[in-house]
Amino acid sequence: LTLLQYNNRSDINIMDGMFETSEKKIYSLYKLFKHIDKVGKDYKPNKESNYYTEMKDKFIESMNNDFNTSLAISYAFDYITKLSQMADNKNQIQDMVDIKYALIDIYKVLELFQKDIDSTLNNIRNKYMKINSITEEEVLKLIEQRKQYKENKDYQSADEIRNKLTDN
Repeated sequence: LTLLQYNNRSDINIMDGMFETSEKKIYSLYKLFKHIDKVGKDYKPNKESNYYTEMKDKFIESMNNDFNTSLAISYAFDYITKLSQMADNKNQIQDMVDIKYALIDIYKVLELFQKDIDSTLNNIRNKYMKINSITEEEVLKLIEQRKQYKENKDYQSADEIRNKLTDN
């Protein structure tokens, strides 16, 4: 993902944290995919949907424009943003299923969004727990403690725990 976000005719300036940023994007996307699988389990993707057609046209346009993968990736993330906005709307489950399917189907030529959802989420989660020397039990304990703080309207302490959990 990181490398495909750059135009093939330009140099890539490798900077600290750029691969981790892409990994966080993938983690968030796969969490969204998992949510869509849960709420849309009774829905079938529609390859004839407006979303699918529009996404495919934009992808082809970007590939025909000198194999412009950076444009193709930006189009994908436009739809990922739409998915995030739709996530809690029960009236848009079919649209979410269609967009997810389109992302997976159209971007397979770039080998994006093709990994197993659960194993990808687990691999990334385990990697960062190991890096930060924290166990899943400790994370769950912090989440429960944060919930207690929020219930007691101690938002400052709840925010401190949230920041601790999300900083890495």
